[in-house]
Amino acid sequence: MQAALTGLGRRTALTAENPIDLHGTHLAGARLDGANLANAWLGGANLTHAQLDGANLTGAVLGGANLTDAWLGSANLTRAYLGGANLTRAYLNKASLTDANLIGANLTGALLGRANLTDAWLHEANLTDAWLNGANLTRAHVTRGALTEEQLAEASNVELIEWVEKGQPRAD
Repeated sequence: MQAALTGLGRRTALTAENPIDLHGTHLAGARLDGANLANAWLGGANLTHAQLDGANLTGAVLGGANLTDAWLGSANLTRAYLGGANLTRAYLNKASLTDANLIGANLTGALLGRANLTDAWLHEANLTDAWLNGANLTRAHVTRGALTEEQLAEASNVELIEWVEKGQPRAD
């Protein structure tokens, strides 16, 4: 199995019309550091303890995926869909989550140090005990009250957060 995953990690980018489909796949503990999974369908996949440091997940669909304790340091998750995903204790330091959809995601205890969350959609996301030291929250859409004073003090550009009232739908 790891040999197949190693090959997957080395593949070249696929066109948007032909993304890789791994939804619902059991990939717990997989080593996919640096993998090119741009536009991949990983919804509902089990990626618990997966190693995805530096992976390209631009535009990937990870809705409902289990990424508990996954390592995504410096990963590119720009425009990724992570709605309802479980990112409990996930390591996302220096990850790019620009314009990512994290609506309803569980980020309890996630490490988001120096992550780029510019324009990210975080309403109804659980950010309990998430570490945001140096995270860029420019124009991030966050449910009012979801961040503690301590978290706000750790993050950068918090004055540019776009606060969303609880239960308010996403405005496109």
